[in-house]
Amino acid sequence: MKTSRKNPIRKPSSERYAVGRGLKARLIGFLIFSAASFVLLGFYVHRVQQENEKAASQYVLGRKLGKAKEIPYRRGDILDRNGTYLTTTEKRYQMTVSPRDLLSPADRDKYYDCTVNALTDFFGLPENELRKQIEENSTSQSLKVGAPLSPEDRLRYLDFKEHINRLGDYEAKKKKEDPSYEGFTEEQKTRYKGLVGADALNDYYERSYPYGELACNVLGFYRSYDDRRVGVTGIEQYYNSQLSGTDGLRYRYMDASGDTESVTREPQDGNSVVSTIDIKVQQSVERHIKEYMETTGAENIGVIVMNPNNGEILALATNHPFDLNDPGNLQKYYSVNALKQMTSEEATQKLWNNFCVSSIIEPGSTAKIFTIAGALENGVINGNETYNCTGEVDVQGTLIHCNKRTGHGVVDVTGALEQSCNVALVRIAQKLGRENFQKTQNLYGFGVSSGIDLPGEPDTSSQIHVLNPPEGMDRRRLGPVELATDSFGQGFGCNMIQLAAAFSSVINGGSYYRPHVVKQVLNSQGTVIKDYGAELVRETCSQETSLFLRKALRGVVTNGTGDAAEVVGYEIAGKTGTSEKWPRNKKNYLLSFCGYAPANNPQVLCYVVVDQPHVKDQAHSTFASVLFQNIMADILPSLNVFPGEAPSAEATPLLEGIHEGIASGREEAVAGGSGETAASSEGAAETSAAAESGTAEISTAAESAAAESSAKRKSAESRTESASTARR
Repeated sequence: MKTSRKNPIRKPSSERYAVGRGLKARLIGFLIFSAASFVLLGFYVHRVQQENEKAASQYVLGRKLGKAKEIPYRRGDILDRNGTYLTTTEKRYQMTVSPRDLLSPADRDKYYDCTVNALTDFFGLPENELRKQIEENSTSQSLKVGAPLSPEDRLRYLDFKEHINRLGDYEAKKKKEDPSYEGFTEEQKTRYKGLVGADALNDYYERSYPYGELACNVLGFYRSYDDRRVGVTGIEQYYNSQLSGTDGLRYRYMDASGDTESVTREPQDGNSVVSTIDIKVQQSVERHIKEYMETTGAENIGVIVMNPNNGEILALATNHPFDLNDPGNLQKYYSVNALKQMTSEEATQKLWNNFCVSSIIEPGSTAKIFTIAGALENGVINGNETYNCTGEVDVQGTLIHCNKRTGHGVVDVTGALEQSCNVALVRIAQKLGRENFQKTQNLYGFGVSSGIDLPGEPDTSSQIHVLNPPEGMDRRRLGPVELATDSFGQGFGCNMIQLAAAFSSVINGGSYYRPHVVKQVLNSQGTVIKDYGAELVRETCSQETSLFLRKALRGVVTNGTGDAAEVVGYEIAGKTGTSEKWPRNKKNYLLSFCGYAPANNPQVLCYVVVDQPHVKDQAHSTFASVLFQNIMADILPSLNVFPGEAPSAEATPLLEGIHEGIASGREEAVAGGSGETAASSEGAAETSAAAESGTAEISTAAESAAAESSAKRKSAESRTESASTARR
């Protein structure tokens, strides 16, 4: 069966290639969008060009506005307890010029010669040298010129500059004020042809010390290190954060409309501190140290004067003062040969060392009162015991000598302190026992920080003997021999501040106050914002023990080794010390006297240490006692401590006599050079609190010892609140 296909009907070509209505609409839309995009793109490009032009102009203007300028804060002052300024902080102005601007082709003819001539004339500088400096630093924008200016000199310079830059108006104004005014000569007008410019006076504060060397170890100094301003040593370092402020800022900026605005953030000045130092007492102490060095001399001398009832340090000085305005000037204090023997750093550290705080010493017999206090507090003695001193005592094969080799005979506890009998102290310590002795030392702050608010106090935990020393530190073990020598202050180490604070607690009724050199902090308006009152750390002994020891310490001066410390018209009490230094066979001694007045009502304590006096026979505490006597005689009236009943002591030896090695009449010198607390060992190794590294676990022991001692006090409950208040 045949099938047939029908041919499709062909459309005309015009119909076959015709664009549909939808597609045509899309094409038109695309063309319109493209045209609009080109218009928008052109607008955007135009806008970017405008913005870039504005940004470029703002950049140029910003360069003209210059960098933000710091406004320096004023560092707080340091005052003595009576309001005398021990530091001064004054504004100064440093001239700088911009060599880049002065030498620029656009400004050179107008500013360079005139500015150089003006500056050389005003500051008195060599013109050729200034031109050379400017040309050698042609890219710099800040070159220092001349010495800093005071506020008065700054005004003179600004007036001089105005005279040059506004010559006609300036001289017309001056002639109107004073018809006789002549103005510049023709030669000057020729010399100052042009304008003074590209200069700036940058203000800052300059720290200075009006009293130079006075109280240098207490104050410290302030200087710049690598653009950082910091306090170095003393109060300047310890209270740096209080004394420092915050710099202000002054800058200009452009607002949205392109106008310039000026903004100033004012600086915040530092706080001032009121120290506990009495400038008159400090001056007196330093004067007597200087006189002593001129007549007798010593390797080191340290003196601390403090209020035993609140821990305030009234004066602190050594025989190594340095000028706070020029602390790095080693040539002023060392000979050429001396400087050759040490590095610059060693010489500086030696000069700046605070002997009263940073140096460790063996205290000697001044420490005997703590052994007796511990024995009384623990009830192992009552003060009426007697001891037979034959001049030596054998402790497990080690023969320990008394300061009097022939012996003191029978002495009671008071007599043992008065005559500084080593044998009696050994017997007392043996009764006390090693455990209680260690607790007593911790109770009085030996081996722990005193808390003095001065930098440089060393860690003395490794300087005392303990029952359980760290591994490998057997030499620090508190054995029977160590107990014996430690009992009279030979064999363990402390610093002067520690002993002075501990001694104060014994004589003031048993209150250990943190020693400190700052009383108050004031804000920049002078308002007190922090008050450092008496900070009671712990109780050390009872009123009864304190009273017993005060009477005994008075006897040291009237009947014992301390008669050279007596001050006519006053009742002085205290304790002598003569410690033989290491190595023992060198026969070098550290002499000391820690005393106070009045004996029955302590108001002022003075602790004097003389390290190796420059005499042949050193082993006499009189070398320290006489310095104490001279200082106290001078300062007691100024501190309103008035004379009581005049003592009946003999005349005090003069320094000239001491220079010849004359000892106190009641302190017996022994052939062979043994002093008060010098101990010799026979058949056993020498013992000492060696300065080895390692830390004994004793920091918390102080508190536990304080608690146990308080529990053992037989009459601690009898203390009344009124007595405590009166004591403070």
